[in-house]
Amino acid sequence: MALRGKHILRAPSFWIVLFFAVRLIGITNPPLEGGHSWRQVTGLMVARNFLEVDANILLPRVDTNGGKDQIIGMEFPLLNYLHYLLSLLFGYTHWYGRLINLSITSLGIFHFSRLISKVFNERTGLYTALALIFSIFFSYSRKMMPDTFSVAFALMTLHFAYQYLREKKRAALGYFMFCALIALLSKVTSGLVLSALLLFSFDRKLDRRKWLKLCGGFILILVPVYYWYFVWNPELATEYGRWYNKGMSWKEGWQEISSNLSAAAKRFYFYAFYAFSGCLLTIWAVVCAIRERHKPLLGLMLIYSIFGLLYMVKSGFFFHHHNYYVIPFTPFLALLVAYGLTKIKKSWLSISLICVLGLESVANQQHDFFIKEEVKYKMQLEALMDGISTKDEKIVVLGAGNPQLIYLSHRKGWLRSEAQLHDNADTDRLRKAGATFLVIDKHAGESVDWAGKMILDGQDFRIYRF
Repeated sequence: MALRGKHILRAPSFWIVLFFAVRLIGITNPPLEGGHSWRQVTGLMVARNFLEVDANILLPRVDTNGGKDQIIGMEFPLLNYLHYLLSLLFGYTHWYGRLINLSITSLGIFHFSRLISKVFNERTGLYTALALIFSIFFSYSRKMMPDTFSVAFALMTLHFAYQYLREKKRAALGYFMFCALIALLSKVTSGLVLSALLLFSFDRKLDRRKWLKLCGGFILILVPVYYWYFVWNPELATEYGRWYNKGMSWKEGWQEISSNLSAAAKRFYFYAFYAFSGCLLTIWAVVCAIRERHKPLLGLMLIYSIFGLLYMVKSGFFFHHHNYYVIPFTPFLALLVAYGLTKIKKSWLSISLICVLGLESVANQQHDFFIKEEVKYKMQLEALMDGISTKDEKIVVLGAGNPQLIYLSHRKGWLRSEAQLHDNADTDRLRKAGATFLVIDKHAGESVDWAGKMILDGQDFRIYRF
């Protein structure tokens, strides 16, 4: 019985399932957590509009009126569409995307741990799974965001590539192409994870014909990826006037990174694992790999250094400003941590260190599982608006950057700063575009002298006729 217990604890699948269950805590929470709620609500807008406006996956739309018909160019909205499909079956609610992301990410970690167990050993596979669970994935795998979702498919892609090339499983080529396509369409930055495929090209024992077939399959899936990002999205931007972040120019990106090295470095030494211990373990692993001249790991370091730098520069401001931009680096960093831990001869010490990493990481991310009482009032906005308006009447929300209240009001509308509200030309344009009400969140510290008729002056919101 004791031996069986030890065997279970050494199985990555046990920890993946356990922490899947742990991350179900607060899974039904509305998108009110402090970390990137703006990014989640824009994704939720797309999912809800598939249900209520148009289910055409090629025409994703948000609720903010920055462009014609709210249609927007963005990453391929597969996560949003899966949310929509569940809504068809069970009715719309905001947490389906969280559960889908968590499920796919857990599957991706399983495939990655299996791959590492085959390439290195089972102990390294176990530590890789644990390090990745305790990384930024711990909180971001349960958000309505495509970042860990796409990386999970990229990790599956690597495993299926190995199965096809090394284990001679023919069906794996089809799985490889499918997962690579979903990974790149869902978030093209997952290509950084797929750059690890280049290591196969240096394997002299590899069947060259199989390698060429794999490369051919990969090139084939790049066609729809290229069309989505470089043909269709620009067409949407031209026709409807909006596009998500498409990166910066190389010159601007370099200036941003070089001018903000400290902030960019923090993505690695803290945010990758939300733990300083993760950085120390990574450094130890690099020392071990160099000392032992571990060619595969050193090769991966070189590949990640080259393509990672290109990714950072192209992302520019967004990389050093948003912590989740480090997510494509995290699987490799988790592998390094695992490798370093296996180089510690005393197993009790390596176990203690992975526990320290886990405790520090969870302590720094656990707040993301709970909604603060002081922000729950926002959930009342839809009911307030339903009492004074219809769903098709558009609103203006006083605030900048976060369209959270527009989503929670279940209406279309605009975000405006106080300065913009005093711009007569802008307010006239909004009235002509259909703006009917002005919503002011009294908790946000915003105050404005508005000449319109006050409809409601409650504890949380002040609403004017626009």
